[in-house]
Formats: sequence, structure tokens, C-alpha cells
Amino acid sequence: MQQGAPAQWMAESHAIARGLSYGRLPGFACADDGTAAGFAAQRVPLDAAYVSRATAVVPKQLLRAGARIAYLLNRAFAR
Repeated sequence: MQQGAPAQWMAESHAIARGLSYGRLPGFACADDGTAAGFAAQRVPLDAAYVSRATAVVPKQLLRAGARIAYLLNRAFAR
């Protein structure tokens, strides 16, 4: 979990969000620059299956974030 650089961690999280969460919203598309494309500012109903899939990744991402923050802090204060 602590391998790589923060930019890689950000890209990893973005890919998860894009594929698992945003990519499953009806009418939503991500442009190559990361902005929303063709998605009107409107409420989109989320069914229970969507919410379950999207929230299942939260504990793993929080674990990664904690480990990575600890890694960066340990490196910063070891100097």
C-alpha cells in the first residue's frame, strides 16, 4: 500500500471512483481531462445495489489512506 508516489495513489483512487462509482451513474461520462461531460446538474436516483457496490470500497480506501499518510509522516519526521 505504501509503494509508489502520492500522484500514483491519486490516479489509483481516481480510477476506482471513475470505474466503480461515476461510471455506473446513468448519463454520466468522464472526459479525458477528468471533468464531467454530458452530465446535467440534476439529482440522479441511486438504487440500493449501486450504493452497496460504491460503499463497499470505502473501508479499503480508508485503510490505504491511513497507511499512506502514516508512511509520509514517518518519512517527514525521520529527517
